[in-house]
Amino acid sequence: MRNDAHTETGMERIKKDFFMITGIAPSHLTNKIEYGYIRRDNLSKLLAEKVFEQPKLLTLLIKKIKHWLKLEKSEFTYALAGHICYLNEDYRNAERYFLKAIGRNYQNLDNWFDLAFSLYHQDSKKNKLAKKILFNFDYCVNNLKDRMFDAVALEKAFSSMKKCSHKQTEKGVITANFKNKCLKYPLLDSCQEHKLFILQVYSGLKRAGSFDGLNKKDKYIIEQIIGLLQDLGLNYEILDMHKNVKIIFSKK
Repeated sequence: MRNDAHTETGMERIKKDFFMITGIAPSHLTNKIEYGYIRRDNLSKLLAEKVFEQPKLLTLLIKKIKHWLKLEKSEFTYALAGHICYLNEDYRNAERYFLKAIGRNYQNLDNWFDLAFSLYHQDSKKNKLAKKILFNFDYCVNNLKDRMFDAVALEKAFSSMKKCSHKQTEKGVITANFKNKCLKYPLLDSCQEHKLFILQVYSGLKRAGSFDGLNKKDKYIIEQIIGLLQDLGLNYEILDMHKNVKIIFSKK
């Protein structure tokens, strides 16, 4: 007799387990530069929100990811491991896993994005490297594709790169609409890198802030936006601190 029974693969089992534990559809779409997306995959955002609401979930995922990596070493499992480490504030291991994800798919802009943020939260040297990645995605994808590297090798690659120029907007407005739990950007001609940088903050929200009139999650978003604008060397002014917050920023 012919046996048509389907044998479950390691990846299928991982994705099924992940969905049963988190309720999040497991996906990791490739986001190429030419697609024009800020971020194509929303797994990190959904996972951050779920962990924020259910902190104990993170402990379970930390245990599970070790088993999942034994079953399957792929771009998806490496990226997932990176997200879990990032949410646990284990930025060194998050960096390691995002580098492995890049090794599996260097064309995926989301992987470079995630790597940059894992570096951003470490020492000053890696913080600077994070900014180089964020402002030079084209260089990363087009010139580092054949390299198996770590953060040290990345720094050497950037040190030999010709200075990359990028246009910065003199002034723009960021509107954070908390009613819909999303960030909106009515600044059209603003520097794209700034928008990318700030969007990822929303994906990685975890701690509470101190602004009055906003819930913990929203306070954290605003504090992080302001912190990043300061770190990027931009002046800012808060126009409204109610349900809709407008932040004007400009170059110093």
